Amino acid sequence: MATAPRDESWTTSYARETVKHARAVKTTAREAGQDASETAAVAREEDYIQFSYGTAGFRTIARTLHSTCFRSGAFAAARAMAHDAVTGIVITASHNPAADNGVKLVEPNGTTLPMDLERVAEALANGSDIDAQIEALRQASAPVGRGEEDADESEAPASEHRRRRVLVARDTRESGEALANEALAGIRAMGIDAVDCGEMTTPQLHYLVWATNAGEPCAESDYFARLSSGYAALTERGDDGDDDGDDTTCDDVPLVIDCADGVGAQKLKILGDAVAAYGLKFDLRNRGDEVTSSLNDGVGADYVQKARTPPARGELSSLPPNTRCVSVDGDADRLIYYETRADGSIDLFDGDKIATMIATYIKSLVDASVPFLQPGSIRVGVVQTAYANGASTAYLTQTLGEAPACVPTGVKHLHHAAEELYDVGVYFESNGHGTAIFSPKASKAIEEAVVEALMRRSMPHVEALLALTHVQRCINPAVGDAMSGILLVEAIIRRTRARSYAHVYEDLASKQTKAKVPDRALVKTTNAERECSQPAGLQDAINAACATARASFNDPHVRAFVRPSGTEDCVRIYVEALTSECVDAVTADVSRALDVALAQS
Repeated sequence: MATAPRDESWTTSYARETVKHARAVKTTAREAGQDASETAAVAREEDYIQFSYGTAGFRTIARTLHSTCFRSGAFAAARAMAHDAVTGIVITASHNPAADNGVKLVEPNGTTLPMDLERVAEALANGSDIDAQIEALRQASAPVGRGEEDADESEAPASEHRRRRVLVARDTRESGEALANEALAGIRAMGIDAVDCGEMTTPQLHYLVWATNAGEPCAESDYFARLSSGYAALTERGDDGDDDGDDTTCDDVPLVIDCADGVGAQKLKILGDAVAAYGLKFDLRNRGDEVTSSLNDGVGADYVQKARTPPARGELSSLPPNTRCVSVDGDADRLIYYETRADGSIDLFDGDKIATMIATYIKSLVDASVPFLQPGSIRVGVVQTAYANGASTAYLTQTLGEAPACVPTGVKHLHHAAEELYDVGVYFESNGHGTAIFSPKASKAIEEAVVEALMRRSMPHVEALLALTHVQRCINPAVGDAMSGILLVEAIIRRTRARSYAHVYEDLASKQTKAKVPDRALVKTTNAERECSQPAGLQDAINAACATARASFNDPHVRAFVRPSGTEDCVRIYVEALTSECVDAVTADVSRALDVALAQS
């Protein structure tokens, strides 16, 4: 059967609409008293802002993003056409300051944009003429995974859950609504239905896209029902009343949550109401409803993880010692746990330790399910980035029996590796962004093993296997999610009767600093970003600084790397050692080496 020609009627409507959404020009190119369209009319190509699709999409100052959001909406529509399915777009800048905003594109399976399409998205965002934009959209809309038998679009329409459309959500930034409207306009310019989902966390939108295409219940209420029911089942006490009265995770003690003055506050309130009946209570701080509220400003997961101190607002520093707390970021896709100390400091329980907790717990359940799960049939592993603390890598290597995989920074790299390398892949960046992924093979094996264990009335094995089943319902199956992460961590703490996992190993001292540079693209890396390939001589200088410190401080653990940020206009320097004195010394040496290398390049 001959393949029907592709319908390109969208080219006319897109060409008509895109001229109404002028590209942003650099501040120095603007002329006083002119609006964006007037300025763009006289701007040279070099005057336009060039957008790059970083580790988490387009992200920069919000006022420059109007055209990019329109074009990104069109791109998301093109991806819906390519898959004949539902895609998504989130207007958010995550942990960035309130003045920033950004775009995250969501594929039909709920994951991020394929890396080979990032350059296409950039070509669209930066296209100087309509022909260039349409060519990028043609590439984005090329049919994906559809055989000849269903290539003819004149055949029966897809079922409702597969109907082409784009779901659009935003966080609580002041600029969000206007930029979301730009995205909605871009989608409609392609002739595709656009659904305004309003304010949502980024992981919620990913989940709704996944659920819609998978034929699962896909209302926002279904998201909360899935997670809360998974938590309830995982923490349910047995009929034998297994409660020795020594539960250090007392249900009467609420979990204190710093919401970063972001969209997570309103959503965690709903989730908290859903799980309160199961003994988990939330005390929400920094909800964005105070005069002093300021998104991600001295609050949130990114601030706590980097400063290693309680949030500056929300009175968390005055909590009683040993209070368990968690901070999420502006769009609630990352989480950082910590406990308060009497001196006002904190014991940090970052993404490395969260990954350790989840991976070792799942591995223990898999081991406890033998022989109904064959030994070695389900491989549990962890994926890390160069930022993972060396102590966590050593602990996981010893506990799991193999070293974690290391990939470049960014969830797109971690998620892909976790799917490709393991039956159950766990990944968390140290900043708290991550999840656990069960392969279809693992899920099927667990399901079949439950049936067999029940038939043989082997109840200890049934308990372990059902726990593996419930863990999967606690997890957002599409992407890393602070809300699902909180439920899984709390469930594991309750099941294992542990106060926390903060001291399963002691972190090496570490420090991450930002270096402002003329052009972050001058710094290029290799070996999962652990070594610099450019500028010339920089890696040799880093190696020399580390070697000197190892000898001077008698510390074999010293390591350092430099990499360009994927989300900000800067270069990041990371140093790790046994002591903070050594870390500071190496940081200073590497900073100087970076300046010298860039000056000579």
